Amino acid sequence: GPAPQLQRPHATTMARLVVFSTLLTVATPFQASAPGRPTTALAYKKTRKEMNQKYPDSKTVDYVLTADAPPYGREGDVLKASRGFARNFLAPMKLGEPASAEIVAAFEAKQAALAAEQAAAYDAAAVVAQTLMGLGDVSVARAAGEDGEVAAVSASDLLQVLAEKSKADLGAAKLTLPAIDGFGDYTVRVQLHKDLKIDLPVRLVEA
Repeated sequence: GPAPQLQRPHATTMARLVVFSTLLTVATPFQASAPGRPTTALAYKKTRKEMNQKYPDSKTVDYVLTADAPPYGREGDVLKASRGFARNFLAPMKLGEPASAEIVAAFEAKQAALAAEQAAAYDAAAVVAQTLMGLGDVSVARAAGEDGEVAAVSASDLLQVLAEKSKADLGAAKLTLPAIDGFGDYTVRVQLHKDLKIDLPVRLVEA
């Protein structure tokens, strides 16, 4: 039979091929964009109410101890406790309960009175300290035995000497004595208050 004839493409088809070829030539090659880094920035600022709802244990509550709970406090003390500590420890152990405004006010008044009392005690001790430090030479007389040994000096002996010379009330004072083994000069520590100590020079002389 006759040889097959090649069919020429339609003019419209040729135009489409030319346009497609041109697009392939000038188009920018596709590149995958890198994924954006995750961000932790909040889109808005959380309010105090929202934070308290999310983290309720971060807020403290007033709790009054119903029993001694060392080292946290004694019965009757009011603590600023976190909600978690109060709920998970104080309440289950029956060591405390929520404090009313009246209880908090009474505790604060008691604390203020105690602070004033402690301040007055310290001031009184400071006055005694100034008096003792202004005594000058403090001497204690003791007789020496035939063997040369000196009679012992006790804290009460020295307190009596200091009280007589200073005319001060040393009923609450506590003395720390060095090893006194002969005549000479020594340093004695006198505690007049839990926060106040002084060192005094003392001389042991022969009677």
